[in-house]
Amino acid sequence: MILSIFIIAFIVFGMIGVGIMYAINSSKSIDKPISYYILIFILSNVICLLVSGLVCGIMFSSLL
Repeated sequence: MILSIFIIAFIVFGMIGVGIMYAINSSKSIDKPISYYILIFILSNVICLLVSGLVCGIMFSSLL
């Protein structure tokens, strides 16, 4: 159950990160390679997981 939520969040935040970067870059109209978008996807997920990990850690420690 928790794992599926993390997988969904991973995909969603990755797509949001790629979407934001695509919107910024499309205004400049510079074509980037697909590896660039994969890198942004991974980076936005890492940031998301760090933030959610901190939030979950704080919530869990407050319950104890």
